[in-house]
Amino acid sequence: MAVSCFIWGYVSDVVNRNHLLSKTNSRRLFESVGLAGCALVLGIIPLVGCNTVLIVVLLNVSMFTQGLLIGGENVVCVDIAPDQSGTVRRESFGES
Repeated sequence: MAVSCFIWGYVSDVVNRNHLLSKTNSRRLFESVGLAGCALVLGIIPLVGCNTVLIVVLLNVSMFTQGLLIGGENVVCVDIAPDQSGTVRRESFGES
């Protein structure tokens, strides 16, 4: 997932920098595709049967699509309060 976070984070920056989508629509797109992709791949796993290699591949694909969430939810704190983004992120994610 760490590799996909870097990849999708960069893609999210390119989309926002080139004004291909508004920030709101960009965040929605990355959240939706990340969550739906993960759910779709995890929904396929019970249909695979006992093929452990394919199950491991599907779990890795699921984690890769979950990296899209970085371009959606993790950067919202910077959008809300750029100067206090660390504090807002800590409070919003319940970290103390």
